[in-house]
Amino acid sequence: MSGTSDPRDRPQGLLEALRSLLASVLQLLHTRVELFTLEVQEQVQRLLWLFVWTIVALFCGSLTVLMLCITVLIACWDSHRLLAAGCLTGGLLVLLLAALLALRAQWRASPRWLDASLDELQRDADVLRDRSTRSP
Repeated sequence: MSGTSDPRDRPQGLLEALRSLLASVLQLLHTRVELFTLEVQEQVQRLLWLFVWTIVALFCGSLTVLMLCITVLIACWDSHRLLAAGCLTGGLLVLLLAALLALRAQWRASPRWLDASLDELQRDADVLRDRSTRSP
């Protein structure tokens, strides 16, 4: 009876295969979660620095514009103060609109969050789909 195997060997082999499959799935999931958390950390750090430098730039820019406006108004005080104030206001409005358009373009051009994680998950799904169509 060398050709027959003990019936107790088969369930252990099946159980071992299921354990191996579960371990592989858990390892795959672990890798994807690590990639996900890394991407989230990178995006949060990027957004934090973007926020900090935006606040610094707005503060310095606001003070500069304020001082420039005061300087121009003082220089034109005796002759054309209303014209100077109107031109400064119009110029600032044009700059505001340009900044808002640039901000909108930058927002739309920013990379999609979790793009690498989604690509990896798609590749995993493609590989699993290819394997399931090839197996009998």
